[in-house]
Amino acid sequence: MNKRVVFLAGFALVAGLVAAVAPTAGVPAFAAPAGTASAAGTASAAGTASAAGTASAGGAGTANPPGGGPPPTYTKTVSGNVNVTGNVNGGGGGGGSYDEAYNPPACWLQPQYNQPQSWRQGDPQTSGSPQAAPDADSFWWSMALDYPNLEALIGHVPQGAQDINNDFKMVQHGQNDVPGGQNPVTSAWVWWAPNWLDDAAGWACVQGLLGDVDMNNGFLDLEPPQPPDNGTPGQITSQDLAGLARAALQLPRVTVHTRPNAQTDTTSAYVNAATAVYVTYNPGPRPSDTASVSIGGGVYLSATITTSAPQVQITTTDPGAVIDDNHTCSQQAPCRVTFDSPTPTGQPYTITATVTWTVTWTTSDGRTGVFTNPPSQVQASHTVIVREIQTVTG
Repeated sequence: MNKRVVFLAGFALVAGLVAAVAPTAGVPAFAAPAGTASAAGTASAAGTASAAGTASAGGAGTANPPGGGPPPTYTKTVSGNVNVTGNVNGGGGGGGSYDEAYNPPACWLQPQYNQPQSWRQGDPQTSGSPQAAPDADSFWWSMALDYPNLEALIGHVPQGAQDINNDFKMVQHGQNDVPGGQNPVTSAWVWWAPNWLDDAAGWACVQGLLGDVDMNNGFLDLEPPQPPDNGTPGQITSQDLAGLARAALQLPRVTVHTRPNAQTDTTSAYVNAATAVYVTYNPGPRPSDTASVSIGGGVYLSATITTSAPQVQITTTDPGAVIDDNHTCSQQAPCRVTFDSPTPTGQPYTITATVTWTVTWTTSDGRTGVFTNPPSQVQASHTVIVREIQTVTG
């Protein structure tokens, strides 16, 4: 990152102590904060991660039971100013999850505060969590208190805590805390903060990121105004947001229906008589969602996920069945299956609908793309008893 205000002059007092105990160059010598996963993949109760790969980011998570339960996920709402709305896993609002199969970014820097939110009288006013911190000073301390080694180091520096608070106060008053740095610091300047998914990969990612962008001894970096997604290393990009939005997208629940006579749903069908097959979607056939990052009450950057009309493929466990598959299988234009033999006693045939969507992303800075791997598919099945039509002669 360009060197504007590299946080912080006061914090530099403890940098030598941190470097002295750092196990690896460029990696903070801090303990993992509460709620993050260790390198072994375990996690604290504040945001749990199971061996199956579940994780949270900036909020409480739920561990999947080993060997069972739902597929691996990440929590939907990440700390700070990133939010995903629309058809999202777990519903709208604050709940939900990311599907890790779609590889959302493991860590990034996000805009957290504007310059007028740097400091206030009585700081630090920590609330126990970075998400609820009212300004940059309190955010920094709420993060620092989760790193016991760091807190101890600051305590060994005479007036180290006071110097750190004074740096935030200088920025609040429009002054640059770096000698010779760009002045004045105005309301358009932005505090950038790290965020990461709460698992071993996210924690490893953010440690490397902080070293790469020279935030190795702090949690915030003050930047002059600049356009979104400008290529500054580490800062969240529109493609990152697209990845988060895709990982949070909830495809609809699919139900398969059959109708021998187009009047009522039934579990029965007949040999050599076409059975109508159609699918329905809850909540609807074309889900979408939007991931956005905000700062100062406005949207800084966003990415929107949209889906194509669903394409349906019908299969059945009757090897001799004839399938007329129109790839939509709607209630108005159903697909048709003609069975060539009755089902054995107690062994119904299964009709399976495989529904596939093309998922496209577009961003507020004009980028676009298509998610192709893994495919966006849902399968649903319906069983039928197939009987022969008996005729009476004579």
